[in-house]
Amino acid sequence: MPDNDRKTQAEPEQWLEEHGDALFKFAMLRVRDNHLAEDFVQETLIKGMKAFDKFRGDASVRTWLFQILRNEISSYYRSAKRSASKEVSASDSLDMGELLHPLVSNNDFQSIVERDEFWAVIQTCFEKIPDHLLDSFLARLANPDEKIDILCNQLGISASNFSVRLFRARLMLRKCLESNWFSS
Repeated sequence: MPDNDRKTQAEPEQWLEEHGDALFKFAMLRVRDNHLAEDFVQETLIKGMKAFDKFRGDASVRTWLFQILRNEISSYYRSAKRSASKEVSASDSLDMGELLHPLVSNNDFQSIVERDEFWAVIQTCFEKIPDHLLDSFLARLANPDEKIDILCNQLGISASNFSVRLFRARLMLRKCLESNWFSS
């Protein structure tokens, strides 16, 4: 894509409006902290603007920004102490009952999520899932109403690869929870 076409399709001044919500949802699912997620999105947009002249247009601007965000979050977790920086609390709104079905009924699940230990186990399980699988899983969780082809485009993968990644991530999460939570 010629440089002028690329720049007219994706003006950095429009990125926050066009991509900010999706980037924020993704960051929230990874860090579970509003302020930290906002910081990651802001840093992503700043880095994107600074490096925009290097953007080749091989992928959409949104996909490129998501990759910058993933790198920002990965760098943060590599440098920060995991236990203090990635806590998930019971007030977070994951619909884990739907995710884990049929392991738990919805009635029983409400009492489980009230316990902080469960969220610590969830966080530990997320850390065990490879990044490429977790990215797909969290993208779907953050955008349940989004069409699959849009999510695939953002992640730069095919629909069949996306389905396989979701299946593997769910399977790994289920196995981890079975051995670390439901067996205790």
